[in-house]
Amino acid sequence: MIHKLIFFILALFINVISYAAQKTGESFKEKDSKPNVLIFFIDDLGWSDLGCYGSKFHLTPNIDRLAASGLKFNSAYSSSSVCSPTRSSLMTGKHPVRFGITDWIGASQKRRILVTPKNNSFLPKKEVTLAEVFKGSGYETAYFGKWHLGSRDEDHPSFHGFNYHRGVNKVGSPGSYYYPFRRNKKLPKKPLQPSD
Repeated sequence: MIHKLIFFILALFINVISYAAQKTGESFKEKDSKPNVLIFFIDDLGWSDLGCYGSKFHLTPNIDRLAASGLKFNSAYSSSSVCSPTRSSLMTGKHPVRFGITDWIGASQKRRILVTPKNNSFLPKKEVTLAEVFKGSGYETAYFGKWHLGSRDEDHPSFHGFNYHRGVNKVGSPGSYYYPFRRNKKLPKKPLQPSD
């Protein structure tokens, strides 16, 4: 599932660039022209949870429009099945075992049947991130949502190349803004509509 998610993220990236080039009619080869780059990295998103991949339950009209105007990928590779190693790999372009993030940061090592390598609890500052590369090329960078790459003050996104950040806390994820099934006793009989 994570493998397909990584390719979906790459598809969105290519899609945004293609769409922007088509709309403006301008070539991105011009010196002063830089495309906007958006990377969506979403935990626990199933490949078929999006309308563009066939979901009739979840309504994702904006993502569907992005996908319809660009490329969609149907397979991908993920460096891990959990968030922190995968996030660190996406941020650095390296396999996460190279800097010791082998499980989600905060995972208990007690009472494990499988003996795993020691898990670092932060993304090392010496690792160059995507944000630092973009910032070095004159981009403004922002991070929204779950970080989960360290809980110390010096692990904050602002120390890894991000100019702006929102929704990040020391544990890594912001509180949920919308979860209708927690309050409701039963699931809806039909997919929720935007007006519901």
